[in-house]
Amino acid sequence: MVQEADGTLGQIALLLEERPLTDPRVLDLQSWKEKVLPVTRPFLARVKQALGFPANFANPGPATVKRDVFDHLSANFNDDFFARVTVGLSDEPEGDLEHVLSWGVGKWGGREIAAPFQQRLSQVQAPGFRIRTIDGSKAGGFSGGTTVLLCKSLTPEALRTRSLDTLVGEIAGDLTYLKEQMEKTRPILNGPNGPKMSATAISAWLRGAHGLYFTPYQVAAFVTALQAKGFVILSGLSGTGKTQLAVRIAKLVLGRAPEVIPVRPDWRDSRGLLGYYNPISERYVSTPLLRQLLPDQEPPESPPPRSAVDFQRVRQAIAREQERWIPALRQFVDRLEKLDASALSEQDLDEIWRPMHNGIASIGQAVGTKLQGDGDVLREATRRLRASESPGEGMVAALHYLREQGNDWHWARALRALAVFRLDETSTVAHRHALRDILRALGYPSAFRLSRAVWSSNTRAIDDAFQFLRRTLDERLPGLDRFEKAVAPWLIYEQLVGAQPTRPSEIPPTVIQHRFIILDEMNLARVEYYFAEFLSVLESDRDRETGMTVQALPLHAERGLVRDGPPDDSRANDIPSDLSLPPYLYVVGTVNTDETTHAFSPKVLDRAFTLELNDVDLRQVGGGQHVEEVAFGRELARLLADTLPDQYRKAAAHAMQDPRFFAWLAALYNRLRPYDLHFGYRTRDEIARFVGYALASPLKDGFQERGPDIFIGAFDAALLMKVLPKFHGPRAKLGSPLTSVLAWAVDPDQPGEAHRRIERALETSGAVSAEALLQTAIGDGASHALLPRTAQKAARMLYEVVTVGFASFA
Repeated sequence: MVQEADGTLGQIALLLEERPLTDPRVLDLQSWKEKVLPVTRPFLARVKQALGFPANFANPGPATVKRDVFDHLSANFNDDFFARVTVGLSDEPEGDLEHVLSWGVGKWGGREIAAPFQQRLSQVQAPGFRIRTIDGSKAGGFSGGTTVLLCKSLTPEALRTRSLDTLVGEIAGDLTYLKEQMEKTRPILNGPNGPKMSATAISAWLRGAHGLYFTPYQVAAFVTALQAKGFVILSGLSGTGKTQLAVRIAKLVLGRAPEVIPVRPDWRDSRGLLGYYNPISERYVSTPLLRQLLPDQEPPESPPPRSAVDFQRVRQAIAREQERWIPALRQFVDRLEKLDASALSEQDLDEIWRPMHNGIASIGQAVGTKLQGDGDVLREATRRLRASESPGEGMVAALHYLREQGNDWHWARALRALAVFRLDETSTVAHRHALRDILRALGYPSAFRLSRAVWSSNTRAIDDAFQFLRRTLDERLPGLDRFEKAVAPWLIYEQLVGAQPTRPSEIPPTVIQHRFIILDEMNLARVEYYFAEFLSVLESDRDRETGMTVQALPLHAERGLVRDGPPDDSRANDIPSDLSLPPYLYVVGTVNTDETTHAFSPKVLDRAFTLELNDVDLRQVGGGQHVEEVAFGRELARLLADTLPDQYRKAAAHAMQDPRFFAWLAALYNRLRPYDLHFGYRTRDEIARFVGYALASPLKDGFQERGPDIFIGAFDAALLMKVLPKFHGPRAKLGSPLTSVLAWAVDPDQPGEAHRRIERALETSGAVSAEALLQTAIGDGASHALLPRTAQKAARMLYEVVTVGFASFA
């Protein structure tokens, strides 16, 4: 007895066996519509439904029908390949036409695209599949391009023995499996111009290089949260790789492994994080976290440059700067170096020492705490810097004097002022670590440690380094004038790190100092006890000049600076009485939730993005495919550099331009307000920043895993991380609010009907499962919730609160 479903495949088999109805190359279009479509389109619709394609997804419909395709269904799984199901005739490699039904994945393009893609397909573990190449120039289609396919095929005879349900399930399973396999082999390098960064590419790198499985969504949500806030909590099951996600992303940005700070359960105040002053030893007991926050800290030795300096390129860059940096530098220096220290006005002194940008600092970066003292202090520092016999003596004299006036070591500011008055002896690089790397790239025999030289008053070390630099430039770039020679070191540095040329109004991203603080097992102690002061300062306003927080962390009550080591130890640090937090600071806390940990207070959750890493796919095994580590770090560093207050406002404004933002957020606010679980301006602004950054991010593919609309994917992620983590309590408190959130997530515009369906289900049959609650909320007329992640989490929490009587986000 042949089932009706099998009859469909039988009809397809008959179509495949028939010869072309008219011309040997082109079917009659009317005959095709009348005879083929009624059979093939219902079949392809079943496949489309099994794959979870949107209901409004349209199959391609050619105006003329080639003999080699009766009908087909194709869709981009992502930007790297497409899924394809074809009912018709296929041009086999042997050149014989075969009547088949085929399905698989492929890519179309020129030979330069098809060849590496075919090599990639050969790495996919897919039993029963074979690689086929279709030359469009021979087949008469695709404008002469080449199509590479990894596919299976069935002959008419095989179709007659199959069940439709079984075949549809096999096709959907095969295509889903191929998608996962293709993502594992996604190449990191994409094109001749270097790496193309995306959430999928970083996910593949984490899996291939480190054996860590994180979805593109998790990668995109984590990085975007760092952009939008800088304080992210990673929660979830133990062993899901929370700490490793933070460590690997931080290492990409920093170029070195970050320090992970384990939280101790006995921390009762901020001393575990920030240290304390010991009055007996008269020294400060510092911590790894505090040492990261001190301004102008010496980073670890960077690896040697990968390529030698191309002096011809440097000379070409100097020629380009004849209309950019050099005229501004010439005008700035010519005016100021002619003036005696006593003749310098308050404005002159301000331009030399204080701003982040002027004729010198535009070719470097001078970020740090503010200089203490009035114009007379700066005038005296200038006099000492100029009156000394050598650059080294001037640097030491000026910095030691400023320190006596209560200042920290202002390396970049002193280097800038030194260049104004000693341009013929120094350079315009106002960043000591960049200066160290330039000297090493040019072959300087020892590491240039400006900080140690100044601490120990070793003026000879400073003079020798600058003399070597000038001597090398004279030998390798003869004929330069004093201004060109002063600019050349910075252009060498930009070549070494691969930075794009900067404008005088920009801070070169290569010298922005990112800092990561990773607090492991953050809730082993009560976060409110040891983190309250830090969190309060982190939320304070920022100084527009330096990016530092206006509010400062109190460290000790001693007058002036104290040391955390012996006076003669050059590795010891000067600890100020209070400390402002620097820009580009990212705090990541990892948490597990069990009987040994403490819950977070609403104050902490309101100030963080909480990313849950609970969903685990045990079939995923990382590390099987070798993936080279590449320079995503520079791209991520540039991405995170765009996180100052002005950029925050631009990102939020971008998100708020979409009319759905305020409409949906207001609808949720109104549904939560009766239960006192609504949110304030901070949450609104941070959701807006997150969505705005996501819309412009190269990682936006991570927000398209459940639909193509980036706004919906990012808005869904932000709501999940900012609103639901504060839900914690018994059924009497959370039952109705969670019902409201679930209904709203299904349809933010009209949640009423979903709300009534949920209430009826709970009254009649209770909560059978979280999945059943979610499906009840969605109803029969739709295939998924509009905000699926928020809806899924709300359904899980509602199921918990109904069956157990209590629920929490973690």
